[in-house]
Amino acid sequence: MHTAETLAIALGEALLSTLGSRGLHVSPRRRDRILACREPSCLRTWLDRAGSAVTLSEVFHDDLSAWSSPRHPRNRGEEAA
Repeated sequence: MHTAETLAIALGEALLSTLGSRGLHVSPRRRDRILACREPSCLRTWLDRAGSAVTLSEVFHDDLSAWSSPRHPRNRGEEAA
């Protein structure tokens, strides 16, 4: 496993943990999308926002740009983790 991928996995898990500890419910679909994201900068942004967010929309700004990126595995025909 590559270092960037390992970092992305750790950031995704940290984000889910932070959201859970703040009482914010993450749907299975959003959870899968968080764990499939391999862009550390995007995950760091979400994690930073999660520290003070009251709602999920404050964390994600309903921004799906990470999912529309041509680098995202789902957009390269790859199976997401």
